[in-house]
Amino acid sequence: MAFLDPYDLETMGNILNWHLLYNSNLERLLDAIGAPCFQATAGENLSEGQVVCIDASSGQVYKADADNPDRRPAVGVVYQGASAGGTVWVQFAGKCSKFSGLSAGALYYLSTSAGEITTTPPASYRQVIGRAINSSTIVLNLTAEFNVAAIDHGTLTGLSDDDHTQYVHTSTARTISAQHTFNPPSTGAPFVLGANAQGQLVTGLNADQLDGQHASHFLAVDGSNSPTADMDWGGHRITNLADPTGAQDAATKAYADTKADTDLSNVDDTTVLNKVKNVDGTGSGLDADLLDGHDSSDQPVAGQIPVLDSNGHLRLPERLIVGSTTADPHSVLQSQGSLAVAVTAITMSTTLGATHCVVAVDASGGTVTVTLPGASNCEGRLYVIKKTDSSSYGVTIDAGSSTIDGNSSVSLSSQWNSVTIVSDGTNWLKIAET
Repeated sequence: MAFLDPYDLETMGNILNWHLLYNSNLERLLDAIGAPCFQATAGENLSEGQVVCIDASSGQVYKADADNPDRRPAVGVVYQGASAGGTVWVQFAGKCSKFSGLSAGALYYLSTSAGEITTTPPASYRQVIGRAINSSTIVLNLTAEFNVAAIDHGTLTGLSDDDHTQYVHTSTARTISAQHTFNPPSTGAPFVLGANAQGQLVTGLNADQLDGQHASHFLAVDGSNSPTADMDWGGHRITNLADPTGAQDAATKAYADTKADTDLSNVDDTTVLNKVKNVDGTGSGLDADLLDGHDSSDQPVAGQIPVLDSNGHLRLPERLIVGSTTADPHSVLQSQGSLAVAVTAITMSTTLGATHCVVAVDASGGTVTVTLPGASNCEGRLYVIKKTDSSSYGVTIDAGSSTIDGNSSVSLSSQWNSVTIVSDGTNWLKIAET
């Protein structure tokens, strides 16, 4: 009967009239059974099923909004709509069937969209409207609104008491009996030790790794493993070694000093020489590995030792013969067999150097200039230059700062033309030409 104004005696009397039982008031009466309502003035156009609040200043009813502090908390749901200024009926408890599309069993909150409900709890202010029992009906249970941001442990009482054994206390020691998995949202340390805990022994800890390495990466003090590669001690010493017993054992300086025969500075030359001879076998004499810094394979002629000059050049003061072990050389450098020289093929302009000897020039792509080095820097050097292509392009041999038989250049115009030149220490001389 809460739908009707109990103080309107005239209306209550009219309900008893059978004629009125068939008008709209009967329908309202039956629909209102179990649906507690109140009436108020609508501050705006309101429709059935909209969640509403009462404006604090005017006392009128408006659509409720979780994001608007002037339009919350919600007080009920529009049972019978009205235009602005009209009388609106608002249901505030019981089963309200003014909705559609609900999810049975879902809890509904006041929405941030004015007049609506949602199953998603708003981020800031939350107020429960009720729980759906079918697609159109909610059992209204309007709770007090609360500010989510304002709820933190600092505003709650009783948390400082050590009577919540399911929590880890901030200042009281407590045993954690469950296994926990630490999984940060991104790659990083799962936890950080405070200043007082850093460097302290954790009793009973058996870590999977130490500094990112498994145990096999460390040398065990009991000798149960060994290094797998050379170790750089960074200029530091290995101290307190036992005396060696095997050929490959390390020895201390003290042990090495005791095994030294004597201080050689106090021994005469004959004794020293005899000691050195004995290294290669008693009575065998001294057989050095090197002679004047050179191996025996460096000696091309018995009794003649190649000498490096101040420029690093290898010099032999006497004649050298190659290709024979019996013939006597009649020239400073003599070959008893074939002689191989460098043959270089070029297709573009090139300056010759110490690595060139025979130069084959292909000028089919255009005229090619071969520039000679200064004759004064390479006395006796010989070059053979030959044109190998049949094109009309020529090959120009440029003497550079010198001359070739008095000319600044020589040209090869036909295929297979060639010139052989040698430096006299001042200029270049042609010794053959085809």
